[in-house]
Amino acid sequence: MKNIVKLVPVLALALAFALASAAGAELLRFEPGSLRALEAANAGRPFVLILWATDCAPCRRELALVARLQRERPELPVVLVASDDPGNEAAVLELLAEFGIGSRNAWIFGEAGAERLRYAIDPQWFGEVPRSYLYDAAANRLAISGPLTEERLLDWLDSSR
Repeated sequence: MKNIVKLVPVLALALAFALASAAGAELLRFEPGSLRALEAANAGRPFVLILWATDCAPCRRELALVARLQRERPELPVVLVASDDPGNEAAVLELLAEFGIGSRNAWIFGEAGAERLRYAIDPQWFGEVPRSYLYDAAANRLAISGPLTEERLLDWLDSSR
């Protein structure tokens, strides 16, 4: 009986991943020109760009926060980019499903190579995650290394309107 109880969360996660896969969930590939395309698509409005990885414990806490805040405040404009290798897409989708985050604004690093992609995002970024960029409506951005706090994210959201 104990083994069955231990399997319940694993089975629930597998079901969530299967449903996401059946629904055609897939991640967009983040390539060197993707940042400019994201900035153009969000021109004139604030948004948050969050870089994370599946093997990053603070990233998981940040994903949980973002998922909760998006449920409470659906206007929260978030773009998630997993800095994982593109071969890790299944694990990324699984983790997003675990937190109830869809793949609509979710990306994974593409084939160009992590170093080149990091440089395309920010020449001053050396790969530490979580890493976030808070964009205002004028496309000015503030880089933050380390997890975002709820207070900081909500303060930014309220002040960026």
